Amino acid sequence: CAPNGANPPPALKLLAWNIDARCPVVVVAHHEMAANSRLFDIPARHALRMVNSRASLHVAVSGPAAQGAQCAGARRTEVHLLGGDVSPNATAEAVWPSDARLRWMTLSRLVWFKNIPTLIEAVGLRREELRRAGVHLAIVGSGPQEGTIAQTIARNGVDDLVSMHQGLADPGGLL
Repeated sequence: CAPNGANPPPALKLLAWNIDARCPVVVVAHHEMAANSRLFDIPARHALRMVNSRASLHVAVSGPAAQGAQCAGARRTEVHLLGGDVSPNATAEAVWPSDARLRWMTLSRLVWFKNIPTLIEAVGLRREELRRAGVHLAIVGSGPQEGTIAQTIARNGVDDLVSMHQGLADPGGLL
């Protein structure tokens, strides 16, 4: 049994149940924060600390995730750095314009702690230099910040430098 730690409510729900000892529970921790929303972060921190010891193992995708709220009170935590194999048969995805000379990408869940609006604002500060250099930033993912990110792109006048694309089940073609 392995709840998705990128969104702790499923882990909380599973760990709060009367768990059958024959089903070891493994929780995946993707970030040091406890919740995708600042409003729920503090209550989620407290709740996770109370139930995390019921999991057999926490797998954290980074050192900060292992030290953070998603692993607080865990019996055992192992760090496995996030990464993936790119299949030699991966189909190339076209998320950049054909004339882009420098292809930048952020591939993630679109949540506040990824701070993507600040990245877009930074692009906006250097937009003329980046246009001359042929830069294009592709934002690939989905999540609660999609609207905010789209508004930030428009507000900074960088829609020719930054594009948004839905998340992919297999991003190998992008990588």
